Amino acid sequence: MKILSQLPISMPRETYGPYYDLLTRVYDKFRDEKTKVDIRDVPSGISNPALITFTGIREINATENARAMI
Repeated sequence: MKILSQLPISMPRETYGPYYDLLTRVYDKFRDEKTKVDIRDVPSGISNPALITFTGIREINATENARAMI
């Protein structure tokens, strides 16, 4: 099985490596050995976590989330 873990904002692995490591450790505790987890961010989405609380901006970012998943 493959699981895509889509982060809601732009969080490049180069900058947020410890966060990716934390997510990986949590997934490793619960997934079986046949499951592959792919953690991705939204490369062209919001990069400031404070902005996600604004409804209009969050809706614009939802479009970027959908594009990144496709």
